[in-house]
Amino acid sequence: MQKILVPIFSTETDLWAIVHGSQLVERINGKIYLLEFIEEDKKKKHRKFKDEYKSRGDELFNLKTKEGNNVHIRVKGDFFKTCINFIMQERIDLVVLSIPNKAVHIKKVIDLVRFVKAKKLCNVELVKK
Repeated sequence: MQKILVPIFSTETDLWAIVHGSQLVERINGKIYLLEFIEEDKKKKHRKFKDEYKSRGDELFNLKTKEGNNVHIRVKGDFFKTCINFIMQERIDLVVLSIPNKAVHIKKVIDLVRFVKAKKLCNVELVKK
């Protein structure tokens, strides 16, 4: 196991998935990918996403991971398709997820877990909050 994917939603607090993934990466000297899904805030629709914006993912990802072994990517779009494509393109060995708080996000996470396990794309770990 060398590559770990931790997909999160920008509006959720997925601290434990990131901590768990970071600890695994340190032990195996691997690489962790934090895939942060940016959701459009309908109330602040006019506000543009800026590079200098300090996202929740930046705050959570500044943990004990060794420099060069972590990649933080902010994306917009379909959670399921983006994760599946990323898993296949980067040849991810493990996906670390936590169950989010919002019902709409829970369904997306469960659908991803079921598909990845059914197709045997990689290992999956669910982290309990």
